Amino acid sequence: MKRILVAVSLALVAVARAASAAGEGGDSERDVVGEAVRGGLLDPAAPLEKRMAYVAEMETIVQRVKDPFLLYVLGSLYRQGEDSPAVPVTKDLDRAREYLSRAALSGSVLAMAKLSAIESQAKNRFEANVWAQLHFHYGKELARLDRRIPESFAASVLGAAQDGFADSQRAALNDSVGMMISTHDAAIMKGVQALADRQASNPLRTARGERCTLMDLQKISRGKGGKPASFAMAEFYLSFSSDGSVDHVWALDGWPDAAFARAVRPCAMAYRVEPAAALEAGDQLAMLPVQYSDQRHRIRQDDGT
Repeated sequence: MKRILVAVSLALVAVARAASAAGEGGDSERDVVGEAVRGGLLDPAAPLEKRMAYVAEMETIVQRVKDPFLLYVLGSLYRQGEDSPAVPVTKDLDRAREYLSRAALSGSVLAMAKLSAIESQAKNRFEANVWAQLHFHYGKELARLDRRIPESFAASVLGAAQDGFADSQRAALNDSVGMMISTHDAAIMKGVQALADRQASNPLRTARGERCTLMDLQKISRGKGGKPASFAMAEFYLSFSSDGSVDHVWALDGWPDAAFARAVRPCAMAYRVEPAAALEAGDQLAMLPVQYSDQRHRIRQDDGT
């Protein structure tokens, strides 16, 4: 069986508390995502009615509050639908795009990457390149504040989007990306800064896992053309025991499909945090993005190199 050494990025992300459904001026904040995940949102064995109630609550909240975490979760759920047994909703790419684009414009750099992947698979090359360019641009801003997204992953997202993209459209693409940044930069950067600030105060930020680099190519999903994916991403929610070991893992999403998430689940299980940090975090969950890149792509420069 052919094997390859691949680059996998692992970085814990704070799970933010969300404003109540009363709006940003609500009396309290709750860990809505944490409550839903622990209550069975991503558990196929949990009652469907209960799982759907969590989705309905999150959708009610995001009607009033631009919460990038809730928007990202909802977009990820609707992207997969029945393709994943852990997802309680029917697949709806239009709703996925709606929620993920709102998340992206509220500062979610991961949402930009996922939108680019969705549009690449749908052969919408122009839209895929817009989101890939934004992912690279704001990924650099996030890395400046809190280094966790490697350039190799951004390069693969961008490379996949550029595959088959006509040079004649590059001027229009640059104009579109420039307009997006000009219109939404303040809101995106506010969200990026908020994410970095939350991460800095996250008691689970120092969690570490074993080096996870050796994988079977067959475990990385192939597209319709039969080619291995040049990049992939999986996201897990982790809870920690009092001794600092991972107590439970819930898969939120896997791209190109759930096979990648299954392949790298052992990487998530191997994480550890200091017992004191686990105690401080209490029942707080951490979100772990696992990013794969075959490192064949590099960022195209303006001079064409």
